[in-house]
Amino acid sequence: MVQVFLFYLVSMFSIKETPCDLLVTIPNIKGKQGNIVIGVYNDREKFPKVGMQYREVRFPASTAGSTFRIEDLNPGTYALGIYHDTNTDGICNTNFLGVPREGYGFSNNIKPVLKAPSFEECKIKLTGDMKLTVQLIY
Repeated sequence: MVQVFLFYLVSMFSIKETPCDLLVTIPNIKGKQGNIVIGVYNDREKFPKVGMQYREVRFPASTAGSTFRIEDLNPGTYALGIYHDTNTDGICNTNFLGVPREGYGFSNNIKPVLKAPSFEECKIKLTGDMKLTVQLIY
């Protein structure tokens, strides 16, 4: 009985997940004005709904090297939705059909056709620090 309790106690403390960093490189940012906004989603039902992200990070578009670090993510499955907020109004501006007028992109470089991509198409498995390249669509 004591051995089972000790095993449980030891395993409870050793299972702790180590946070990971995700480095996102965006090689084709047009211009240095505005911000790059990266939405990190961990729920397929919420992807890519605005305001439903697990985490949102903003970086100046003029950041040298166009590589952005998202720190302290728990290991798991995520999908990214990214846009270049050129006018810094805090939203991805769209035309009357809902097509973005600012640069945008998704993890796995999915190019949507007539609708937003699914979580399944964009998902990435984060098990440790990871590098990812996303091309924006302008």
